[in-house]
Amino acid sequence: MPENPVGQIAVEQGLITAEQRDAALRIQADLRAQDLYMRVGEILARRTLLQPSQVRELLEKQGLALVRCRFCGKQYNARNWSAGRGRCPCGGDLDLAPPEAPLSVSGNAAMAKVDDAGPDKPAPAVGSLRGRYFGKYPLMEELGRGAMGLVYKAHDPALGRPIAIKVLIDAAGTPDESAKRRHQFLQEARSAAKLRHPSIVAVHEVGQSEGSGYFTMDFIDGAPLSALIKEEQDHGRPLAFENSDKPLPHIIEWMRDVALALQHAHQSGLLHCDVKPGNILIDRRNKALLSDFSAARGVRFNKGDPNSKRVLGTLLYMAPEQAKGAAKEVGVASDIWGCGAVLFVLLTGKRPFGGETAIEIRRSIVTKPAAAPRSLNPRIPKDLEGIVVKCLQKDPKLRYENAKDLADDLQRYLDGKPVAAPLFKEAPVGPPAWKDKKVWVAVAIGLLLIVGVIGFRLMMKKASSGKNRYEVPEER
Repeated sequence: MPENPVGQIAVEQGLITAEQRDAALRIQADLRAQDLYMRVGEILARRTLLQPSQVRELLEKQGLALVRCRFCGKQYNARNWSAGRGRCPCGGDLDLAPPEAPLSVSGNAAMAKVDDAGPDKPAPAVGSLRGRYFGKYPLMEELGRGAMGLVYKAHDPALGRPIAIKVLIDAAGTPDESAKRRHQFLQEARSAAKLRHPSIVAVHEVGQSEGSGYFTMDFIDGAPLSALIKEEQDHGRPLAFENSDKPLPHIIEWMRDVALALQHAHQSGLLHCDVKPGNILIDRRNKALLSDFSAARGVRFNKGDPNSKRVLGTLLYMAPEQAKGAAKEVGVASDIWGCGAVLFVLLTGKRPFGGETAIEIRRSIVTKPAAAPRSLNPRIPKDLEGIVVKCLQKDPKLRYENAKDLADDLQRYLDGKPVAAPLFKEAPVGPPAWKDKKVWVAVAIGLLLIVGVIGFRLMMKKASSGKNRYEVPEER
């Protein structure tokens, strides 16, 4: 039998050209290299070169049947199939797929065995979407999970390149809660899709598959900044220093680029509201990219927009106005605080605020000053400390006016020029002044001197008044 009977028969019947068949074979080979499998017939159908009914007719000519799992709905080619034979990796029984059933995902290489209805390898772990399709994109490997969705590496068959795809997690809840989640997920996609900047992960397509929303993004070959920070913390050192006595320039460049990305978002009318190491990706070129706009909202507070009333983010990197839930106060300065908090961690290896519980952390953010960075790591240059402290001012008006000003100051530091942020002057260490006995002695002496001066002046005034009373006017 020819290596590709479906494609060959389709060419012989004049349904497709030899070039179209060869293109489908190249896509199939590319997928196999990624440990994925798709039938050539399915590739042709997804490219709208063949109708699903035509693919089924071609399968029948080969003595193959299209079977479908009762439980998960996946379909397989099976030779000499009979009812009750074989099971899907999920454990479901296989039935003959009805003629009206659309073609669907074949699964990965371990889940699609043409000559046998029962694949010989176990199914992926529960909760994995590996091998499933969302739109035309087969999911390859999980990249991360968040409160809203799963992020997978996927394959774009049209362009022959990897992409990232975020899939909405359909958590259990009331219909209203589900509707809110879908709205928020769609809002994230629409918000991020407006932005085009070299330091922002671009969003390309929004869609729905099997009742779940998804959107596609650039695939960034690299790692989140949080993973790099953890790796260095495991070695007991801040990421910005590694084996160096001075902060590594590329670390400062990362935060400069993040600040420029935020400036672009702000100018486009969007706040990120969740600047943290997990949302900053470092690619193989050692460049930083800002991602995940799931907490984003408009720069201007709009009481008629439910999105404006939300205060989302990650507590450890929240600005005080976010931590106390003051939605109207959240603004550009809140994202600048996030940059300062990330830079604090990069330089010191510690978070600017801590606590045993969320309540304690929230109280610290709102009421307590952050520790002086140089008190935790004396190697930090004073100019960099000044930049961090300016970002972490409790009063938003005392932070940088905009993200570009922060980026410019970081660039001045990189260029060896004086920065705009004032040098941080730490309060003297020791007991409060009012508890010092020497202070009390000085205060007492001062009071005695004041009383003495006042008494002396009163006496002089009285004496002068008595003298003038008996003085004879001078004749003229």
